[in-house]
Amino acid sequence: MRFSMQAMVVVTTAYIGSFIVMNLLISPVQKAVFPELPAVVSLVFLPHGVRILTFYFCGWMGLIYLLPGAFLMWMLMVFGSGLNGYHIAGTAISLLSCFIGVAMARHFFERLWVSSARFSWQQIMVAGVLGSIGNAAGLSLLQFSAPSPMIFSAYVIGDISGLFLVLVFLMGSFRIFDRLTANALR
Repeated sequence: MRFSMQAMVVVTTAYIGSFIVMNLLISPVQKAVFPELPAVVSLVFLPHGVRILTFYFCGWMGLIYLLPGAFLMWMLMVFGSGLNGYHIAGTAISLLSCFIGVAMARHFFERLWVSSARFSWQQIMVAGVLGSIGNAAGLSLLQFSAPSPMIFSAYVIGDISGLFLVLVFLMGSFRIFDRLTANALR
């Protein structure tokens, strides 16, 4: 696979855009409803969807495409939001766990993945769950001396719900685009 600057710009824009939407819309609601959750935990973490989809479609090259957005997101969290305890290693853990989750899902669905030319949201969700479990375990260990089952569960719920919402948004957007294109061709 060859490097594409266009892919890097699209992935970085999607990553930062999902992070901004999460902070402007989702985080205030979560703080009001669940004030006991730490600020580093989101119950709807949209960037997880961007990470999983990037690794799904770009393979290992997704790491290169995700690095600028991941680093900018980390800087925004630490310097913009005042989460000084959020270590850069958390970014590496998240990216690595998503890559491993997609690789594991590819292995589990190897025959299906190769034989199917169609996009499979089921495979994406399995990859997202596997990546989320690794992400939750790694981040829980990194950020808390004794990983709390509540924090671990919140990470998994946030990653999976974020991936699900990104998929729903993309599927809806593609359907609308298909309808508009079909109407324009008539």
